[in-house]
Amino acid sequence: MNRFITKKKLYEIGINLKMINDFIELIRNNVNDNEFFTLYSIENILELSDLYKYGFDDIFYESILINSNLIQATKFQNKAVMIFSDKQNIKQNDMVISLLKKKKGYDIEKLVEIFNKIYGIQLDRQKLLTICYEENLYYDKELEKIYLYKEQWYEEVY
Repeated sequence: MNRFITKKKLYEIGINLKMINDFIELIRNNVNDNEFFTLYSIENILELSDLYKYGFDDIFYESILINSNLIQATKFQNKAVMIFSDKQNIKQNDMVISLLKKKKGYDIEKLVEIFNKIYGIQLDRQKLLTICYEENLYYDKELEKIYLYKEQWYEEVY
């Protein structure tokens, strides 16, 4: 059964607008612009928040962040993936591209591990390959590496 938390109920248990704004500001001050994050990836920051200590389900905290006008979000394997950005309509593929921009070429198993261990997203190899093909990324089957561009592969191999 779905239950909704009203503003009145929040006030009754001691949660006010200042506490919610402080929560958003805490995240804002500790996450870089244009860097993707999930609640899982910022858990150490969340633990500093008075609001987080109430122990609500993740969807409550995700909703607060997503509904602030500072954050763009998308769903990735049922997790909210968020970013402080002006870019509209982000999609899950943007997260993969963002990671590939930081490094020339990623071993596919390493990318799966990053998603699982850092972001708490249970991503499998096949989903990653699907994103690769959707975005015209370069995948080398022998090296099992994904590159943003084929030119990056040339630079590494030759």
